[in-house]
Amino acid sequence: MRNDNFSRQRNSQKEFINQELAEKILNPDSDPDGENLFEYSKEISKEIKVLSSTQLRKYYDEVKKIPNNKDYKYHLKRFIAVFLYSVNKIKNKKNKEVVEKFSESIKNLALVASNNDERYFKRFRDFFEALVAYHTYYKNNNNNKE
Repeated sequence: MRNDNFSRQRNSQKEFINQELAEKILNPDSDPDGENLFEYSKEISKEIKVLSSTQLRKYYDEVKKIPNNKDYKYHLKRFIAVFLYSVNKIKNKKNKEVVEKFSESIKNLALVASNNDERYFKRFRDFFEALVAYHTYYKNNNNNKE
């Protein structure tokens, strides 16, 4: 069911994940077992094949550097700015739509995380970690089958 919703949504919006969906994914109370978090990280990893594992890993490394203390909101907002600048540099005619949807999705997730408590931030990190892991898996296996 979630995959069908994702398929319909990805073709009709400017992002894979809007802010409302980001709230559902990162909210530990509405998704305590992480079903949404891990399912959407898997689905997006299949869509962003145009990004290299090195590029994706670079963004994740920046997320990992954000301190898990009271200053995380400031650093997360800084990450958004640096991320959007960096991802814009890799955009070209071939990958423009996917890169824009990806960057808007990560921005939405980061904004939701920065506007909530530390549990949301931890789940944002978990989302990014799963995204990198699934992306590497699907790139190495050259298919999108589970």
